[in-house]
Amino acid sequence: MQYTMRAYVKQLTESKTVLSLQEFMNELATRFYPNDDLSFMEYFLSLTSEESDGKFVVHHRKLFEYGIAMSHRSNNLRNRLFNLGLTENEDYKVVKVQKKFDSGTKYSNEFLLTPEAFKLSLIRARRNDSQTIDVARYAKYYLFLEKALAFYSRYQHEIDSDLLKTKSKKIDEMATQIQTLLAETKKVNTVLSEGLDDIAETKETVELIKAIAVENDPLNLVEDVDQYYSAATTYTAPSGVIVVKFISGQYAYVLATLRERASRFKHQVAVKIFHSKQIIDLRLEAFDKFEERRCKRIIELNDERCIKDRQFNERLMRDIRVYNRANPNDRRKFSEEKQSSTKLLPTDIDVKFKKTSFSYKPNRFMGFDETLQIILGTLQAKD
Repeated sequence: MQYTMRAYVKQLTESKTVLSLQEFMNELATRFYPNDDLSFMEYFLSLTSEESDGKFVVHHRKLFEYGIAMSHRSNNLRNRLFNLGLTENEDYKVVKVQKKFDSGTKYSNEFLLTPEAFKLSLIRARRNDSQTIDVARYAKYYLFLEKALAFYSRYQHEIDSDLLKTKSKKIDEMATQIQTLLAETKKVNTVLSEGLDDIAETKETVELIKAIAVENDPLNLVEDVDQYYSAATTYTAPSGVIVVKFISGQYAYVLATLRERASRFKHQVAVKIFHSKQIIDLRLEAFDKFEERRCKRIIELNDERCIKDRQFNERLMRDIRVYNRANPNDRRKFSEEKQSSTKLLPTDIDVKFKKTSFSYKPNRFMGFDETLQIILGTLQAKD
């Protein structure tokens, strides 16, 4: 019998397996579309963040990376966007960029698209002989996305129904436990002193009852569900990459997980427990902020290198002129001695994000502490 998505959803429900939408889609892609290239899915989903909505955040380099555009000439690129049904200053904008060279200053156009326009261009693109990437895969992806969302909705409904039943049963059990505890506390108070009849209402007793309830409450039904806490541990992989793993949830869970990682896996505490905005997803919250800082840093460093190259080459050219006048039979060539520093790329500040963790490859351009503080700034709640 063929293994279907419907059967897979039933299996998840019966096993009470809880998956996020991203995890669910990854599982479907692996199980039912193993021959289709959906490696771009994670980037597409990152463009759905609130910070990107309606903004010009997609550089035209992505059009070449995903096989939509072939020519780097501004007029050809503008015509390509027009043929795809996109409107300037609505779906995309053109920014003039100044670049300095030894021969002088040159200007070029860069095109920035909204996430919606970028995805429309993918869907509308047609395959032609000059393309090396099959653009038809993007239309197939949106068909897959529609089917995945339908099945996830069905799966989520089944999981929620099951959790409600479990919650109701758990609350009944906890109520019985609390009533029993209150009765025992009252007996102890009577023995100790008649003047302590109201001890069950004191802060200590309330905290004791809550602690026992939480201990017997794997669904965290006692604590305020609107309160989220987070912390992070770190370790260094054999490759030298530093991995930071976040924990988020209610306070008791975060504290217990911190202790387990320290004792069992020998992780170090990178970030102590703090009040967070919500359950953490670094790809949605922290990635854009970090990417903004990384791009700014790379531009600054490349500008510094360019200035140093220009200053060095100006001195070099003067020295060569003086030398060649004095040594006409042993002339030096500027082209062979000029300095041209390598441009930094985003990969030179190598930080990769997953849902609840990120990896940092040590580099001399952006320190680990700075990287961690950028990410923390997007996660901490404002009390």
